[in-house]
Amino acid sequence: MRGLRACVALITVALLLGACGNSARPESADQPPAVSRNADPTSTSRPAARHPPKPISVIPKLYAVRTEARAVALTFDDGPDPRNTPQILDLLARYQVHATFFVLGSAAKHYPGIVRRSAAGGNEIGNHGWTHLHMTNLNEEQLSDQITRDANLITRLTSQRPTSFRPPYGDVNQTVVEVANALGETVVLWTYDTHDWTSPPSRVIAQRLFRKLHPGAVILLHNGGGRRGHTVRMILEGLIARKRLSFATLALEGVDLSGQGRHEVI
Repeated sequence: MRGLRACVALITVALLLGACGNSARPESADQPPAVSRNADPTSTSRPAARHPPKPISVIPKLYAVRTEARAVALTFDDGPDPRNTPQILDLLARYQVHATFFVLGSAAKHYPGIVRRSAAGGNEIGNHGWTHLHMTNLNEEQLSDQITRDANLITRLTSQRPTSFRPPYGDVNQTVVEVANALGETVVLWTYDTHDWTSPPSRVIAQRLFRKLHPGAVILLHNGGGRRGHTVRMILEGLIARKRLSFATLALEGVDLSGQGRHEVI
């Protein structure tokens, strides 16, 4: 009888020790930590739930043009500028080259003659919004106003309504693309950003561009800010002589609107 009692006592002690051991065992790395039922669901100590940004669907966004010709597209943002744009137009005319100018309505209203001259020279006039804003910060009504006001002014000055819209800073999301498309304009970005607005030497810009450029590329330049004439001349001369590339506006047949392209800073 005493032996039986001793055996029961030993079993009881073993069970108690096993329970203590389990309670002290650390949680498995594969298991989520236990959450107290009394935890405050509004407590700031809880990690915020992550909501991935809404992806931009494959709505036409132009990064490059698909063409069998050895052609690239020169594009100029932020004009018209009273000093730089006329110099650029002179160079384009001298080399018999056409480009696309994405104009700001707030600038175009002050220099309408430059916009008219740009269009009269065979260049394409694109929409850059009324003011140089981050378009993703705007609601649909504000976006529509930015695009429509600029488009209306361009139409009055050139008798041609723009069909392309480049948001300032390349700042784009689903709403920007959808609003622009609803207004009959394709969102246009670029293949290569020259970063000319940081004022690197013209030679540096040209050399970087020459190393990477390929037919169908869309080149981002600016006609506002610093002096641009020398940079444009070096690019034109270099691409014509060294690369034997021609130039075209974005209004080409065979435009690649897959939305799968990528843009790059050179």
